[in-house]
Amino acid sequence: MSSILDINNIRDKFQNRKLSTVGRHNFFSVLIPIVEVDGELCLLYEVRSNRISSQPGEVCFPGGAIEKGETSKQAAIRETVEEIGVSEHDIIIIAEGDKLVSQANFTMFTYVGELSTRAYRNININEDEVQEVFTVPIRWFIENEPEIHIMDLKQYNRDGFPFEKANIPRDYKWMSSNAEVAIYNYKGKAIWGLTGRITYNFIQILLGNKE
Repeated sequence: MSSILDINNIRDKFQNRKLSTVGRHNFFSVLIPIVEVDGELCLLYEVRSNRISSQPGEVCFPGGAIEKGETSKQAAIRETVEEIGVSEHDIIIIAEGDKLVSQANFTMFTYVGELSTRAYRNININEDEVQEVFTVPIRWFIENEPEIHIMDLKQYNRDGFPFEKANIPRDYKWMSSNAEVAIYNYKGKAIWGLTGRITYNFIQILLGNKE
């Protein structure tokens, strides 16, 4: 115990570690793929397979959980390769995008990347994860604002919470928050939720409305 409480040990533990987050937290990374289709720059999206349990049939960008030992950039590229069957050499990362921090205990990293037209024409989707891919001209997003809705996020008590141990009353007012939900509809495809927010943020940066 004495060695743990030594100030030199404390310095070593805190000065020589990779920073993380407090509490349970997961990390994901997605690629925002730009591809030229018929002479026009487009964003590429996936429709999640109905074979998966998490959000089947919803629209998303290629991506997934960051695995141990890899960077967020490596994860975005790896997941794209696994999901749509392109080579990592077909992906040129333009820049890291803004992070999205969710109230659901995860952070999503984003990367803007260029996918070669040749690779797009030869996409071979992983049907266990992806139902289909489609593209939307970036111009369409510029010309069509999404619907923006506000979703309230509230905390509720779980049965058995020990209010007396926390020294708080049973009618304690837990902190609540809200989040913007952006919804685009393109040819019957709903681009919304986290994907809608990432898309909207991308367009705002492109238009110069966000530094």
